[in-house]
Amino acid sequence: LEDLVRLHGEGRDGVRLEDVSADIVSLMAPGAIAADKSLSLTRVGDVAPIMGQRETVAAALRNLVENALRVTPAGG
Repeated sequence: LEDLVRLHGEGRDGVRLEDVSADIVSLMAPGAIAADKSLSLTRVGDVAPIMGQRETVAAALRNLVENALRVTPAGG
């Protein structure tokens, strides 16, 4: 079972999307500010961990945020 968990997730608890999201927003906020764009994170209470590798989840989320910032006009 431990091999299966290691293959499909990051430990028994999975990935905390809230933590990954906070990391991505922190990483991308300086660039958003420099481009006169707003970037924020709204927490919505307790969210169950998701199964997956943290790096893969972070890459997918980073891609979504990059795309949103790219198409958002200055001041947005």
